[in-house]
Amino acid sequence: MHLPRLLAAALALCASSLFVPTPSPAAPPPTKLVRVQLDLGLPLDSILARHFDIASVKRGAWVDIMAHPGDEALLQELGAPYRVIDDAVEQHYAERAQRELAARPRPEPAKVLSAARPDGVFRIESLPPVGSGSMGGYWTLAEVKMKLDSLVAGDTRDLVADKIDTVGWTIEGRPIWRLKLGKYAADPDPRPAVYYSALTHAREAEGMQALFWFVDDLLARYDTDAFAKYLLDQRLISVCPVVNPDGYAYNETMNPAGGGQWRKNRRPNAGGSYGVDLNRNFGYMWGYDNLGSSGTPSRDDYRGTAAFSEPETQAQRDLVAALKPVTGISFHTYSDDFLHPWGYANIAPTDSAAWYEWNDEATLGSTYIAGLGPRVLYVTNGDFNDWSYGDTAMKPRCYSWTPEVGNDADGFWPLPSRIVPLAEENLRKCYLVAAIAGPWVRIESSSLAEGTLDAGFPAHLAVRARNRGLGATPPNLAATLVPLDAGAGVYPSGNTVAYPALAPRTSADATGDATFIIAATDTVTPGRLVRFEVDFTADSGYFSRDTVEVIVGRPTVLLAEPCNALTDWTSSAGWGVVASDADHPDHYFTDSPAGNYPNSANLRLIYKGRLDLTAGVHAWAVLEAKWFLEQTYDGTVVEASLDSVT
Repeated sequence: MHLPRLLAAALALCASSLFVPTPSPAAPPPTKLVRVQLDLGLPLDSILARHFDIASVKRGAWVDIMAHPGDEALLQELGAPYRVIDDAVEQHYAERAQRELAARPRPEPAKVLSAARPDGVFRIESLPPVGSGSMGGYWTLAEVKMKLDSLVAGDTRDLVADKIDTVGWTIEGRPIWRLKLGKYAADPDPRPAVYYSALTHAREAEGMQALFWFVDDLLARYDTDAFAKYLLDQRLISVCPVVNPDGYAYNETMNPAGGGQWRKNRRPNAGGSYGVDLNRNFGYMWGYDNLGSSGTPSRDDYRGTAAFSEPETQAQRDLVAALKPVTGISFHTYSDDFLHPWGYANIAPTDSAAWYEWNDEATLGSTYIAGLGPRVLYVTNGDFNDWSYGDTAMKPRCYSWTPEVGNDADGFWPLPSRIVPLAEENLRKCYLVAAIAGPWVRIESSSLAEGTLDAGFPAHLAVRARNRGLGATPPNLAATLVPLDAGAGVYPSGNTVAYPALAPRTSADATGDATFIIAATDTVTPGRLVRFEVDFTADSGYFSRDTVEVIVGRPTVLLAEPCNALTDWTSSAGWGVVASDADHPDHYFTDSPAGNYPNSANLRLIYKGRLDLTAGVHAWAVLEAKWFLEQTYDGTVVEASLDSVT
């Protein structure tokens, strides 16, 4: 029975809002942010083996740790060179947030009907907008509940479930909430499931805000964006915004203005310490070694007494086993990384090519580094991603990522003004993870039969399609081309080109090598770039889009470099030619053919000749390139000079 929305919400949420309060704990000593210098005598593994509370890592240079009582003495025993960056982290996070909030007008809150208080009674509550939450700009646990209630009550299109599910209860008796999104359909529902979670670590509230930002963006686009409509119609999306309610409530109690540094849950441990690191408590490779997790209860990466010893991880386990999601995201902060299995060891998964393909798509346009945790950040065992992907006895394999949201300046509590920008830069990742749970068709390549698109003349554009998703395309896959720029046209307008059905991660040309006829008017300047949108459709409401770009005019090629030798180039030390790369059969230049480039390097490659551009209106440097750069430290610049100096 599909209950009336408000009634269903009231019946379910009245009970799920209750929790057992615990006495207010004593305030802990302030946390210090300490930077430890790494070198050959003090590798990262030495820090991991002592189980410090690691915040950020620059491999081969330094590691930032959140130093708690006794940590500085331990560093001194190690002989580790370090300096204190911040001697009162919680206080300074809160102060900087309050300064920013005080300097701007206070926005009007939204009035929502919510059962956010412990008595479970529905009232009209005030929900601050994103970036203006009551805890240093972030939503409190009660405000998270208000947001969930508002999503349920405000849905008029059957896109949000009629109730919030309580999927488990914490050590202190708080509910763990899950909200389902997707066009209503009767069970059994064959649509691929996708799972998103946040606040596994209690101080990482930006992940929760980024998750809600995605939810709002997806729902807002349903009536105007065919891709958003397809995802909501053809996916079962579950969001668990607060995996660790007890830890988050503890941070609110201890640091109500934000900045709290509690990470674990609130399990009372033997010896008087509290907490288990929930992201070391999952069952796959739990306790694999004493680098990726700790067996000491007082340490911040304590893995617990057994796999799934905690009610919070049990709730996640049971929910994922029931959902059988194809893909997922577990939000964390910070480091500007996009991590995937394996985390327990520096071992590439068997389907690395798929991960790399998705990583490139997900991080396009951002500075996030994607890859295995041990290669990008550090080793972890018993984490959510490894269990989701590695445990195939309890449920099918789930491809799950961890965005480590924010950079070193953002830290664990980014400024309120950074909440929305950081959420925005993770929208692409959220959409991609939902898309690849089923079929997701993109452009693999394109070509012009005539070689060029000359203004005033037609050309035949061939588009090769690739299904990057984990589901096969429905029957009757076809593409339509739409011009995006003035002066560009498709003839006849609205013409479709058919494609064969595509299995997961396969490619094909159009059926019968069909092409689109395109043209640019004679008013388009030669050398200008024009764009066309390719809309892919199929049965069952399938939709995806991509963009193809074409340079108008027949170019005069002044330089075509085969990369066989550096004869025509002036290069700094280190540059060389690679001729035996199985992934790239053609020769290419690289600044580091033998491995990583050195620290503080400035590696230049300069063409010796001069190129005469006087006859052209537009000039293009078209190159195939791939970079692997360390964000905030390294960069790549392609420059042209008119005088060989500036």
